[in-house]
Amino acid sequence: MEITRTTLGIAAGLAGTLFLGYCVYFDQQRRKDPFFKKKLRERREKAHQNSSRSRNLNGPLPDMNDHEAMQRFFLREV
Repeated sequence: MEITRTTLGIAAGLAGTLFLGYCVYFDQQRRKDPFFKKKLRERREKAHQNSSRSRNLNGPLPDMNDHEAMQRFFLREV
């Protein structure tokens, strides 16, 4: 089956319409919820804490310009 230019245009228009519909829906939900900003801020802080914890567990990264330090780090991690 050959895909024509018209079919591609219809598919692109439909995808654009669905995307805009989702944006409008999300914006309405955001405006209606009085605790949206608070929840979003808490989620970001939690994600930041989790990323900093995982960074601390791995230890400091070696100097990327020092070949021997990179080898020691690689051997220690593997």
